Order: sequence, then C-alpha cells, then structure tokens
Amino acid sequence: MVPIHAWIFFIQLVLVSGAHLENSNGTGNATHSDMVKKLFETYDGTIRPANPNGSSSTIVSIGLTIENLRDFDDEKMTFSVQLTIEMRWNDSRLRIGDGDECEYVNLPLSLAKKLWRPDMNFVNECGHLKHSGSRDDEHYRIYGDGVVLYRTRVTVTYFCPISLEMYPFDKNTCTMMFANAENLDDDVQFAWSPVDPLVLIDDLDQAGFWVNGFVARYCPEDSMRG
Repeated sequence: MVPIHAWIFFIQLVLVSGAHLENSNGTGNATHSDMVKKLFETYDGTIRPANPNGSSSTIVSIGLTIENLRDFDDEKMTFSVQLTIEMRWNDSRLRIGDGDECEYVNLPLSLAKKLWRPDMNFVNECGHLKHSGSRDDEHYRIYGDGVVLYRTRVTVTYFCPISLEMYPFDKNTCTMMFANAENLDDDVQFAWSPVDPLVLIDDLDQAGFWVNGFVARYCPEDSMRG
C-alpha cells in the first residue's frame, strides 16, 4: 500500500538476556572430516554444553544483520525485516585438532542437525518465515577450540505502534525483542556480540521511510514475567 506519511525510524533491538566437510585452508580435509565425524559418534545434542569458564550457564553470543526493511503498513502498524542471525557458543565436546581457534570445519546439515543449538524466540513478532532452498540460508561451523558458529536467515513481521500527533514531523521507535525460547532461567544466556552486534546494510533507506538510528540493549527477564 502507499504510505500515508513518511516513517522515520529509530530501531531498538532488545535481547532478553552427500555432504562433505570443508576445512578452512583446504588442506588436511580428510583428517579433520574424520575427527569431526568421530566426535559425533558419541555426541549427545540433547545435553546443553558446559560453560568453559566454570559458570553453570551456556553463553550464546548474538549478532544481527538487517538485510532489508519492507512491507510497511500504516493501518496495521506492521513492518517486515529480513535478518541474518549469527550465534556463537562454546561446546568443548567439539574441540578438534590442537584446539586452534583459527582452524574451522564447515558442517553439512547431516551432522549439524545433531548439534545442541539454542532456540531464539522473536518475542513481539506477528509472524516469521525461515528461509530455505539455499546453502547460504543456514550455515554451521566448528572452530578448533570448540566454538560453534550458527548462521541463519529469517524474515520477521513486527508490530510497531506509530503516533501521528507530530505529523508530518513524527518519528517512531520500533522495538524488536529476542529471547531464549526454551526457558526463562539462567541455563542459557543470550549476550550481544562484543564486535558489531548489529549491522545495517548501507541502502536501507527507501521511499517512504528513513532509519534515523538504532540501539541494542538488554531487558531483564523479570520484567517479562510481569
């Protein structure tokens, strides 16, 4: 639909607290493949990995890339965002080789489906679509030191209440909330990535709206419990 006014955004992201294996340098591939396959022979993906620093919680680092903003609806007060989500956590059961953090192995889905993996919940969504059909839409990598990288692409529709009191000079803050879907305790803790937790592509500004700024922050779980 044609927008009745120009949306000016301040995006607020809230975090509640026959396949083959490919080696990073293209050499020693068979050795790394054999090692990883052997690890998965005894690996139990139903068991949450222990934190290497001795904490009882599993810390999952989150990074988001906003690839696209579209489908702004002034009447429904909704918009859609295409996200690339990157999660990292440490699973010491998956250390390979000498534990070199610079070495990695890309996992095929046949092995990746056996991984323990955190489940992200889009708290204030109206609906979401997980992309499929391309290798780039879901990617798994294990580093030598046991760090697991999981990258996926989704499109999420959010509700964003807008105010027209200052029209045509109104600015609106749209909040996108993310949380661990499995529980609201301390077993799994989401944390923003220390490096570039949020990336916006350069050409997001389109006819009818402008991205005026963004901030990534935390929301205590107690506030969600009411």
